[in-house]
Amino acid sequence: MVITSDVEAFQSAYKARFGVSLKSFEARRLLELLVRQMELIYQPISKQQLLSINVNENSNEQSQPKPATD
Repeated sequence: MVITSDVEAFQSAYKARFGVSLKSFEARRLLELLVRQMELIYQPISKQQLLSINVNENSNEQSQPKPATD
């Protein structure tokens, strides 16, 4: 949940970075979109998902040819 102080900090950071002043409602909308994006990207994964990733990586390593040695 985004609170007023978060929006104000985002407005300040946005102005410092891009030189554009955002209205409060626009800053809140952009900040909420950013937070949602971060939630989607950085979701925790289960042990089952981790194991399936490891299995896939191991099978990919085995299917690749070994480099020739001189």
